[in-house]
Amino acid sequence: MSWRILRLVLLAATLWALPGLAQKQELGAKLPDGATQVGKHRFRVHMSMDALLKFYDKLYPASTYPRIHIVNQPNVQALHIKNTQKGSWAGINVYETKGENAELRIFVVPAEKPRPASKSARPSK
Repeated sequence: MSWRILRLVLLAATLWALPGLAQKQELGAKLPDGATQVGKHRFRVHMSMDALLKFYDKLYPASTYPRIHIVNQPNVQALHIKNTQKGSWAGINVYETKGENAELRIFVVPAEKPRPASKSARPSK
């Protein structure tokens, strides 16, 4: 009985703390604590792919933010999290490379800016 209560308390504390880990933001998309910038909208993360995906599942549920597998090969795994809400980011790409130079990276995809209407465009008849 006491184990059950302890497990529930630990689960509640973990779920409460996870969203708070996202302190950094890029274009409004939340990044996990410890993400270091390596380029424009690009970050290196020092955690496992499973931990990162659980982090994003809590912040951006798959029911609202669909997932698209970009690459699934033995040495590379990549996933796109699509932003279906309004904002400055279109999605988040998560890349994991394995092997000698293994690392986990995040790329925040900027939203496209609306193009102004062309002056020469004529309405069709």
